[in-house]
Amino acid sequence: MFLVLCITALSMTLVQAQERTYSGVVKGSDGQPIIGASVEVVGTTVGTSTGLDGDYTIKANQGSKIKFSFLGTKSVTATASTSSTINVTLEDDATALDEVVVQAFGTAKKKDLTGSVSSIDSKLISSQSNSTLSKALEGSIPGLQVSSVDGQPGTDMGIRIRGIGTASQNNANALIVIDGVPNTNSNVLATLNPKDVESITVLKDAASTALWGSRGANGVIVITTKSGRSGRTNINYRNQFGFSFLVDYIEMMNSEQNLQYQLQCVMSEPNSNFYPMMQYLKREMDGTASEADLARLAKARATDTDWMDLMTQTGFLQEHSVSVSGGSGKTRFVISGSCLAQQGILKRSGLGRYSTRFNIEHRATKW
Repeated sequence: MFLVLCITALSMTLVQAQERTYSGVVKGSDGQPIIGASVEVVGTTVGTSTGLDGDYTIKANQGSKIKFSFLGTKSVTATASTSSTINVTLEDDATALDEVVVQAFGTAKKKDLTGSVSSIDSKLISSQSNSTLSKALEGSIPGLQVSSVDGQPGTDMGIRIRGIGTASQNNANALIVIDGVPNTNSNVLATLNPKDVESITVLKDAASTALWGSRGANGVIVITTKSGRSGRTNINYRNQFGFSFLVDYIEMMNSEQNLQYQLQCVMSEPNSNFYPMMQYLKREMDGTASEADLARLAKARATDTDWMDLMTQTGFLQEHSVSVSGGSGKTRFVISGSCLAQQGILKRSGLGRYSTRFNIEHRATKW
């Protein structure tokens, strides 16, 4: 009797410890399959990753823990039960996304970096109503200075990181890298639609910019544009408009105040002709002015010109942008276009931009 019970218990233990094959699909919070998600049995070296359709197959003992994880999502742990199918949904983790930055060749986590690196994500860029990417960088990164050569919208912007790092003023700007392509012309940012940008990483010190050599001596700005995602096709349209005007309006002298100022100048410097009406005012004060002099002074007193009003205006900005993105298991795409019309505060100044962007990725086979 005792021998029969021992054999029965041993048989039950062997059944419980027997390996089984588990399979399923890993999806994101948007319901689309996740490619390359990590699937591993906790406490063992057994693991795999999801395929093009988010599917996986793994062997595990019944009752063991299976962990599912992917970059930028919260990890999920499931228990291997009697059912051979385990489907999992991974929710987005904004905190994890903030900890990932783009370097010269690939990405890395902030905790693994030894250099000085700052980053901006697409949510912050999209929440701003800037017409150019240079304006979006202003005040967003510590140690980064953006200066405009003149007031023309879309003009060349000087972008410097931690001050001037070279004796030549012409080469003091930071190196700009867009999707791995370096560009030393900072005006290229005016041609790029800020809504097409996924992330911006600013490399500040020598350790971070070493991979770019001498070109990165003044710092590097790495820009990654948006790419398509597998799943249903998404169509987005955005329209924005706004106004710009002078905050500090300079109050100018009127004609009478200007003539009084010139009179005081000629009283202190009788022989000066620095201002055009000084000698006319002197002759009027001395009683030696001719009829022509008096007529010219009368015309000057009757003329009032608001030069600030003649030069400035209320600027208007309007932008239309549309994008189409999506893809299947092997092909992902994004197509976007935008139209921008911006009037500057100074009259006869403005920016007109028409941009179109295509990004298509196709995975022919597994390498």
